[in-house]
This record gives sequence, C-alpha cells and structure tokens, in this order.
Amino acid sequence: MIPRPQTLLLFLLVTCFSVSCIPQTPIPIYVTPTPQTQTDQTMTAIPTAGGLSPTETPAESQAEAAATDTEAPTTMPATAAASTPGAQPTFLGAIVGPDYTPPPTFTPRPTDTPALKPTEEKPEATATRTPTPGPSPTPVPGLDPAQIGVQVHTLLDQPDWDEVLRLTSQLGLGWAKVQIDWELLEPGGQGDIGVDFRRQELYIESLKKKGLKVLVSVAKAPNWARSTQAESGPPDDPQVLVNFLNVMMQEFGNSIDAIEIWNEPNLLREWQGRPMSGAEYMRYFTPAYQAINAYSDRMATDPKEPRSTPIIVVTAGLAPTSTTDASVDDRAYLQQMYDAGLGQFR
Repeated sequence: MIPRPQTLLLFLLVTCFSVSCIPQTPIPIYVTPTPQTQTDQTMTAIPTAGGLSPTETPAESQAEAAATDTEAPTTMPATAAASTPGAQPTFLGAIVGPDYTPPPTFTPRPTDTPALKPTEEKPEATATRTPTPGPSPTPVPGLDPAQIGVQVHTLLDQPDWDEVLRLTSQLGLGWAKVQIDWELLEPGGQGDIGVDFRRQELYIESLKKKGLKVLVSVAKAPNWARSTQAESGPPDDPQVLVNFLNVMMQEFGNSIDAIEIWNEPNLLREWQGRPMSGAEYMRYFTPAYQAINAYSDRMATDPKEPRSTPIIVVTAGLAPTSTTDASVDDRAYLQQMYDAGLGQFR
C-alpha cells in the first residue's frame, strides 16, 4: 500500500496537470484613449516661500506643502468631453480586438552598400624596343656649288648692276654666265669699240673680282656682217666671228674662263641667213675653237700676265625641240655635229 501522504501528493499532481491541459479563453485587452487635457482645468497654485505669513513656522508650511503635494490633481473625466455637443473622441494607438493577430517581427532591411566604380588601371609602361638598324643608304654625290652658275644680264646702269652683283655673290655659286650681244659691242664695223663694249668689260671684270668664274656666250652678229637682216643669225663669213673673238680676248680675256660659241643654233630665229644644220654650225665652231686655244697658248707664256689655265670652249646649247620649219630636233642636230667632226675636239 501507498502511504497516505504520498497518495495525496500524487492526487495533487494529477489535478494540476489536468487543469493545465484545459484550453484557456483569451483575455482581450481594450485600450481606451486618453482624453485631451482641457485647457480650462484649474490647477492648485503651490505657495512659494515668499508667501508665508510671519506667524507660520517652517514646520507648519512644510506640512501644508506635503498635504498639497499628495493630493491628486483635479482632472476632467472623459464624460466632460462627451458632454460637449458634437465632439468626437480621438483614438490614439492601435485598437486591439478579439481577432487581433500580432504582426510579424520587423526585420531591418539591410543597408545597400554602394557599388564602388572600378578604377581604370593604367597600363604599365613597356620598354620601347630599339629598332635594329638596317643597311645604311648609299650616299649619292651632292651638287657642288662651285660647278653651278647663274646667268646675269649686263645691259644695266651702274646702280642696278651693283645690286645684281651683290645678290649674285650671296648665292655662293662658282659661275656666272653673261650673254654677249655682238651687234651692240661692234655696231659700226670691225674694231668699232664703243661705250657698250667698255661697260661690258668693266662688268665682267667685277664678276671676276668677286671670285666668280665667267662664261661668255657670243651670239647675234651685227647687221654689217650679215646679208640677211631678219631676226638674229651668224655672220656670212666665219672669219669675221674669229676676228671679234680676238678683239674681245685682247681687251678682257684675263677675266674670261669659258666661251660659248653661239646660242640655240637649231632655232631659225637664232640662225637666220644660213642653213640650219649641225654641219653648218661646225663651219663656225672649228675656226673659233682654234682661235681661242691659240690665245690660251700665248697667254700661258705671257711675260706680263701669264695664264695658268686655258679658256674652255663650249659648244652652243641646243634648244630642246622637234623638227619643224623653224627648228631642228636637238638630238638630230647634235648627231649632225658629231658627223661633221665634233668628236675630235677636246
């Protein structure tokens, strides 16, 4: 048998367990709004120390103050607001009913972390490759300024000629070419030396003094030496040309480095009155060449002004053209000159 005290304890435990299993009726909670405080409530003034009468003791004043502080302030109940016609109660806070379901627990939204803009990485500097040097170009010979020249016009007055001389010297070239108009230097006949001849002499000497080599081109025979007066042309007799060359070399031959025999003889306007061919030209070139070389030989042994270098004889420059009634192809003309013996001259 179970002792009596233990039986009683077991009964109590069973009873408590049974009661705990009985479903409980939910207890609704009603929240009533707090009425707004009326502005016309009468508040009890708290006396200040300055308001004590002379007969009151501090103990009595403290007792009265304590009694006043313990009294609840007089407030207007909710019925006071309801007594006002047309007034509606204002509800503050949530209204909880029998079917109230608690809202889910608020979970804070994670704060968005702004995405960082990727920084643009600068490319690393790479070492510049040194190109492998290739083969060196073959140098070509440059132009030698000492072998280049410019043509100047001598039919000028002295101030203009001085300016031409100054500009020519600044070019740094080695040669100057002068066109000799024979008809101006001997206008009246063989040996007729006038002012134009002397001016030509002075201008050529001034070029020489500037350190330039002078090339003289002789053309345009005077009318007295030609039977045809149209345009320009050679003299009828090649010996007349030789005579003029001898006079010119005698007067200023020391200032001359080269002589060109005529100019563009393959053009009719430069060779009027004579057959226009390379063979006819050689009839004039041959005696002129011989006369110039004879002068150079004499000057090489001249006791007063010996000449160390001979005068260069230059064939006429040909105009680049074709064969027409007024011209002969320059290549064909040159071939005619060689056929007439040009190759024998050095």
